[in-house]
Amino acid sequence: MLLVITGLIWFFCYVTPHLLARIYVQNFGYGAILLIASLRLVPGRRTRPVDRALFWIMFVFAVQFFPRTALTAGPNALFSARDFGQSPFWQALQVSLAVLGAALAFAILAAALSDLLDDLRRERDNDPLTGVLNRRGFEERSGVLVARAGGASVSLVLCDLDHFKSINDTYGHPAGDDVLRQVGAILVSEIQSSDIAGRIGGEEFAVLMPDTPEEDAAAVAERIRKRIEHQTFDRIPPSRRVSGSFGVVERRSAESLHDVMVRADQLLYKAKSDGRNRLARAVEEERPPASISSLKLAAVHVVP
Repeated sequence: MLLVITGLIWFFCYVTPHLLARIYVQNFGYGAILLIASLRLVPGRRTRPVDRALFWIMFVFAVQFFPRTALTAGPNALFSARDFGQSPFWQALQVSLAVLGAALAFAILAAALSDLLDDLRRERDNDPLTGVLNRRGFEERSGVLVARAGGASVSLVLCDLDHFKSINDTYGHPAGDDVLRQVGAILVSEIQSSDIAGRIGGEEFAVLMPDTPEEDAAAVAERIRKRIEHQTFDRIPPSRRVSGSFGVVERRSAESLHDVMVRADQLLYKAKSDGRNRLARAVEEERPPASISSLKLAAVHVVP
């Protein structure tokens, strides 16, 4: 398209000089280029407000080239070099460039700054080793999800790798990092896109699962436990098996993220005290009144 526009401008400038033709070629050409570019920015449902603003400003800026040129530089318009600067076309062009051009420039700047802030936020909230969220990112996003959950089921899984310090001490920190990296990949591959996974401590991971009852969360945790147990890690011998202990809870009504994590942590350490490489969950004996809580702890261990 650029070659066609350039060729037409050259033709009406040097071969057959025609000012009005050049005006139409340039304005319709610029409008078409900007229109195509704006259509590539069509916002989706989850697009940021700044991206939607950029699309509409760019779209209006592109479309205005066509009616503005047709209305102010009609087919019968004759411009001389002397009065071209005072013509309605030229004045409308300057106004449109001043208003919409400035708005487009500010929108592009705002989108660029927003992208930069998003990148900084990702670097701040993500764990570079495992690719999941760090503790700050996990608690921030999970806190928002829990606050909006209302009465919907929300379950939390905590995982702590067993005897991880001995892996670092025996095989070195690069081996420990490799274990953490692969465990993070296992977590991501086993959970849903709506779930939130994070590394909240040295060798401790957490997964918050919206719209998931405890029983389903426990099934996911058990799959993860088995995969870790049977995973072969590159930097440690196959005879050295890695395992994890898990605590699984479902959020109670009006419970905060902190409260849920405290209960899950208690169950996690129960799983460790019961022998490690297992998961512990809170099983309701009966649905109690709001003022009475009747829970028993059940440790579930599948023998490999």
